[in-house]
Amino acid sequence: MTNALSASDPNAPKELSQVLYVDNSKLYTIVAQSSTETSPLSAADFRQALAKNAIVYLPFRATAQMTTNNLGINDTHGSTNFTSTQNFLLEDRNPFYAPYDIQLGTSNYATYKRKYTQTGRGTTAYSTIVFTIQPSVGADGLHDGNNGELSKFKVYTMKPNGFSYNGNPERAGF
Repeated sequence: MTNALSASDPNAPKELSQVLYVDNSKLYTIVAQSSTETSPLSAADFRQALAKNAIVYLPFRATAQMTTNNLGINDTHGSTNFTSTQNFLLEDRNPFYAPYDIQLGTSNYATYKRKYTQTGRGTTAYSTIVFTIQPSVGADGLHDGNNGELSKFKVYTMKPNGFSYNGNPERAGF
């Protein structure tokens, strides 16, 4: 990875904290193959050095490395099917890129964290977000994450022609 970071390509990341994903899926294996082997660098330590929302894709023989968030493991060598026995934690205002889909285990979840200012503290509680994942939404537009009141929210749809731009660069409220 150090060689890739020092490449002459101007679009290449300059440091590990800019790397959005690492595709190790085509390798035979990486580091430890079982929990009894030792490794010079754990998956958690490696993942920590990457961008905040980075994903690490592992080869199917590296199940012992599935120890931290935002990891996917290949189902079979050469496949583009990935699963995860870990949770996914994504944070707003940080880039995210996933070249392959990852199916989370039934006991795992994906969290999208976004900070916003509440009513009375500068802006309103209504916010617009673009999901990098597809949440389950009922016919009434309600999502229930089954994790208490904070995991519930309503998805609204804009009415047709509800937003338009007249070419005026004025920014009201700033």
